[in-house]
Amino acid sequence: MGIDQRQKFCIITTQRSGSTWLVKLLNNHPGIRCFDEMLLYRTPDKRRDPNMLRYFDYRQAKGGWRPWILLEYMNRFFDEYPGDYEYIGYKVMYDQLVKRPEVIYPLIKQNYKLIHLVRENFLDIVLSKKNMQKNQLAHASQEVKLDKIYLHPKNLMTELTFLDFKLRTFRAFLAMLPNHSIEISYADLCVDKNEVLAKVLDFFEVESEVVEFKSSLVKMAKGSYADKIENYRDIEQILKGTRFQYLLDDGAESGDNTIEVATQD
Repeated sequence: MGIDQRQKFCIITTQRSGSTWLVKLLNNHPGIRCFDEMLLYRTPDKRRDPNMLRYFDYRQAKGGWRPWILLEYMNRFFDEYPGDYEYIGYKVMYDQLVKRPEVIYPLIKQNYKLIHLVRENFLDIVLSKKNMQKNQLAHASQEVKLDKIYLHPKNLMTELTFLDFKLRTFRAFLAMLPNHSIEISYADLCVDKNEVLAKVLDFFEVESEVVEFKSSLVKMAKGSYADKIENYRDIEQILKGTRFQYLLDDGAESGDNTIEVATQD
């Protein structure tokens, strides 16, 4: 596959929704190269791929102003990345699209295929964020015992409502774009990652060769919400009778948060 024939894709999601896991799984396919958040600054010690020039590195080297420098980066980098990859892509968070809306133009112009990764259990997203903040830990090479998390009752409904609003807004927004897109859920990945990834490969129309989808992830925060939330009874009472009552069902997802073992991008 020539570089000029390379198809591009983008994973669009929000933080703590399993996007790093999805990137690692996709990179098991020899015809797919997926990067993390190219619009996110990384310190030099975390830039493990010498061929992976991040946006902030490019802007510092070339100079220039937005939106032009970002458009120039988007128009050049992914075509110039070496390797015989049929598909090449990266992930972008909702808030990054809001802060840099010019990214939408190359996504449309260059016919990016879009993967919308959703995590509809907003309570698990909140817990995952709180765990990361409390433990100052985003990566690990072995299981870590986590303490229970205290959730502020007055803030929780606001957080859940905002996460629900973001998901609904971006669903509607992506539906308006002319790009081919697919929505996959974190919960489905937890149940059967091979089935979900088979759908993605079919969406990409890549050869259905045998691929072992694996990643170096550690399961964390195991157990029921009563095991994970310090003031669970208070939270249970707050959510009962609201549109978020379904989140209390531990079966809505696997109930486990995951963190990534530090490996190459």
